[in-house]
Amino acid sequence: MTLVPPPPASVAVVEITSVEAVVSWEPPSTPGDYQGYLVQIKSDTLEIIETFRRGRYEERRITVNLAAVPAGQFKVCVSTTTGTAVEIYSSVPVEANATTVPGFVGEIVNAVSTPTTVTIYWTDSTVTPGTYQFTLNTDTANGLQAATISGPTERTFSGLSPGVLYTVVFSVIGSDTPDQSYKIRTAPLSPVFISAPVVLAESINIEWTPPPDSSSFDSYVIDWFPSSHVGPRPPTTVNSVPITSTYSLTNLKPDTHYEIALQTVAGADSDYPSRSEKVTLLQKTGTHAPIQYFRFSAEFRTFQIVSFN
Repeated sequence: MTLVPPPPASVAVVEITSVEAVVSWEPPSTPGDYQGYLVQIKSDTLEIIETFRRGRYEERRITVNLAAVPAGQFKVCVSTTTGTAVEIYSSVPVEANATTVPGFVGEIVNAVSTPTTVTIYWTDSTVTPGTYQFTLNTDTANGLQAATISGPTERTFSGLSPGVLYTVVFSVIGSDTPDQSYKIRTAPLSPVFISAPVVLAESINIEWTPPPDSSSFDSYVIDWFPSSHVGPRPPTTVNSVPITSTYSLTNLKPDTHYEIALQTVAGADSDYPSRSEKVTLLQKTGTHAPIQYFRFSAEFRTFQIVSFN
């Protein structure tokens, strides 16, 4: 029988603009077993707009893009979770209400990156298309790329380097709107391959091939679900020089499916980190072999095999 995990102690929307909201929560204040958190963003009609999952030992804070959230009030629901990678149980959700705020013409509403591109999205006038000017800089060089465009509401800068922090300076020509600066780091290169060469009842040894350019990242993030409750937890920094790297997941439960995710991280100690695409593996731990011994039966004057787990 699986017990329902204890709910989070609290949840709050700590920052909100017209484009994003920052949600934070506190761990359960009552005893109980749990492995992670389920975060759901719902409209005022309780329609699920977006769902996030976070491990027990990950940062209890996420940034939610509000592009898909209808104007008005929305709800944030956070639950704890337990179970396995294929069977999940959730606590009663803890909720917080928030209200979107209006934006303005030329406001940057989102930005995404790949290892070689940065794409900026913004709001345009509903009456006449605006004219916008962009400049792409780094900490050591200004004016790497520049453009003046009219009409579209997105711009992609390509040919960039992985794991580098860029600053986009955005101006609305002919408007009193102040210039905006938006910092975003390109994603680092992903690990090439992940496997589990050694699988035991309470541990899984994973092995991977790092990306060809180790200068694009400074650490790995290794996460698994359900989480381990004993021993050290990732994120862990692993030397990126060897051709193949390994990590041992210990204190696991026998005969249980685990979803293992591996990412590279660039700028992990900065305010603008970025992560690569996840490389994932679904692996089941082994089963404890029963212990056997011989017992002599005086009644039957024979040896009997006795087994127990």
